[in-house]
Amino acid sequence: MVTRLENTYQQGVIIQAKQAVLTQFVRPALPHQAEWVVDGKLQHYASPVQLIEYDATGRLTQSGQSQAVGLSVFNGTRRQWATFSHDD
Repeated sequence: MVTRLENTYQQGVIIQAKQAVLTQFVRPALPHQAEWVVDGKLQHYASPVQLIEYDATGRLTQSGQSQAVGLSVFNGTRRQWATFSHDD
């Protein structure tokens, strides 16, 4: 499925799941797959983890309107972010 998505959309894929799911199912089958952990715990993760959701119930307010959003951080350096976020 990951290969088909990458080929169809010409974009990389990030698997978003709880740490237990990533450890038990994703890493054994896709050891180099980019990951997004949604455990709600901000801690150090191994290099496959690109993004970490640390608050699933965050809120963003702009112009008097509030919207629920998951708050996430990138798990890497500024240089790694530049490479990760580069759009060809």
